[in-house]
Amino acid sequence: MRALLPALTHFEFKGFCKYFEDLVEMVDAPLLDNLIITFFYQFIFNTPQLAQFISCTPRFEVPDEVKISDRDVSITLLQKPVMAKT
Repeated sequence: MRALLPALTHFEFKGFCKYFEDLVEMVDAPLLDNLIITFFYQFIFNTPQLAQFISCTPRFEVPDEVKISDRDVSITLLQKPVMAKT
């Protein structure tokens, strides 16, 4: 069963991708504006729930920033501005 979190607008996670996957598998956050994820370095990144979580949040398209270092991988997604119709 998934939990709907309509008030969640900012989510920052630091940890291993397995814990992130377990968490977002159970959460819908349709009004999320900012998502900042830092995965501690590991040899294999298996994150199918990350793609599912992002695709359920229509304000995100592609990552704004991806940083890879010898200790971690960081992904930042920010809300895309809504274009006014003329």
